[in-house]
Amino acid sequence: MDALIQYLIPVKGLRHGVYDYNFHIDREFFSCFEASPVADGDVRVHLRFDKQPSMFVLDLDIEGTVNTECDRCLAPIKLPIADQRSFVVKFSTEEESDDDDVVFIHPDTQKFDVSPYVYEYVVLAIPMVKTYDCENDPTVECNREAFDRYILRTDEEEWPEEPELEAPEDTENPVWNVLKQLNNDNNNN
Repeated sequence: MDALIQYLIPVKGLRHGVYDYNFHIDREFFSCFEASPVADGDVRVHLRFDKQPSMFVLDLDIEGTVNTECDRCLAPIKLPIADQRSFVVKFSTEEESDDDDVVFIHPDTQKFDVSPYVYEYVVLAIPMVKTYDCENDPTVECNREAFDRYILRTDEEEWPEEPELEAPEDTENPVWNVLKQLNNDNNNN
């Protein structure tokens, strides 16, 4: 069975109104997307699908955890994520380019696949720096050795002194001589 079939919303023949969909995002979902930065997680997505005469309005509430590595200590963590996103689906018989908040589909579309948008918004909910207050989480085993080294490195007083670099010897480089000659020739003309 296709893991993404539940993300196909039958829009043809659907009456105008608001519809609610709930999705559970896990390893099976992430494996459907090539080169996904996330391999596993436990994310709940609530989709509010508002079908209007000329468009659809989709609101997504995302909450859960993704499995990743801590950027401070490299220990495996379940990183909490939460986000709310919205986008609009409009009808067009001509091929138009989508932007971040508006998607265009043909008016005769039978089913609308929300899986790429759910995936994109879940990935965008992951912070750039993957850390959280793991000291207050009893289930996470922080790599204390790596974490302590990180703390030492971020304290300015603990940084070792920079070695002084020796100045290069003044030697003539033939490339610079050629370039200088070209510059001189241009100035003389």
